[in-house]
Amino acid sequence: MNTLSATRERETAVAPLDTIGNEDAEAGANAFDAWLRSISDSQITLARLKSIAEFIPIVNNVISAADAVSDIIVLAESEKTECDP
Repeated sequence: MNTLSATRERETAVAPLDTIGNEDAEAGANAFDAWLRSISDSQITLARLKSIAEFIPIVNNVISAADAVSDIIVLAESEKTECDP
């Protein structure tokens, strides 16, 4: 290990999103994909993670619809017709 690199502070760059080049974003995505593959024996990839994330709103809507239908059934089968004040 080089002693110069051990004593030097880590440098970071912060830039607005519109100034980040496509090649930089693609390189970051490729590095993240490679890391996911390395920790999961290629079972998890960035493409799989993206496709799973796209289903989250759909699942949320299905759960909400099922809850609404369940509430309607409870209201329809209720013997009480007036709300309590």
